[in-house]
Amino acid sequence: MENNIDHIERFFSGEMNQSEIAEFEKRKSVDKEFAKEVLLFRRAKEIIRAGAGRRMKHHLDDLGHKELTFTMIDTYIRFNLLKKYWYAVAASVLVIIGLGYFAYHSFISEKSLPTFAQLYDSYYEVPKVDLVISRGDKAEGTMFLVWNSALEKYSEIRYEAAIEDFREVLQNSAFPHTSAANFYLGICYLNINLPDSAVARFSNVSPTSSLTQDAGWYIGLSYLKAGNLQRATEVFKHIAALPKHYKKEQAKEILESLSRMK
Repeated sequence: MENNIDHIERFFSGEMNQSEIAEFEKRKSVDKEFAKEVLLFRRAKEIIRAGAGRRMKHHLDDLGHKELTFTMIDTYIRFNLLKKYWYAVAASVLVIIGLGYFAYHSFISEKSLPTFAQLYDSYYEVPKVDLVISRGDKAEGTMFLVWNSALEKYSEIRYEAAIEDFREVLQNSAFPHTSAANFYLGICYLNINLPDSAVARFSNVSPTSSLTQDAGWYIGLSYLKAGNLQRATEVFKHIAALPKHYKKEQAKEILESLSRMK
């Protein structure tokens, strides 16, 4: 468990190189327990960063858990003790989340700072497939059959199955829709909680593609999902500075929220 916490902390602090990130993402996709630890860590980090740590302490005090509360909050702040009480912290965070909307707002005021997850959920929407892409091609040969299969699976929200097809067509150097395939593959990765893999795919969208603005926007959302404040801020600042970007105003709104998290 201790090794896992060290490993997860290195991932969120941006200390990993590309090969380590790839290994981390692969393990998260196949190891359900490890993926659960990553999710719990992210949620605890977001809530405490947003100022909920103190409120959580007061709430648990009322329930008669004062000693445990001080231990849990202090362990997160001092990190070296977090490893010892990790499941207690994560469980307490999930108890707060599970109290429901009205109970939650009974001890977190309406002026509370939004978390990365809340910002992501507020602005994320799954882009629809542009069917013109597939209709413009004659479905002749394996390549276009696989391409149309990928689009169909994507539309049916079968993201893991769609990933296999998108990756297959991208291996063919003659495939003409590489930017679109990379873009929708990135969306698939976002929806199975692999934001770093999503960033890599969105970054492969050509600057001359009609999907360039969309790719930039979803790169920013990917960093939000990953809890990377610095990179998310950089991306949304760039978008907000572009006079003709269709997400310019939304980027400004996100930046305002992010500025309050620093």
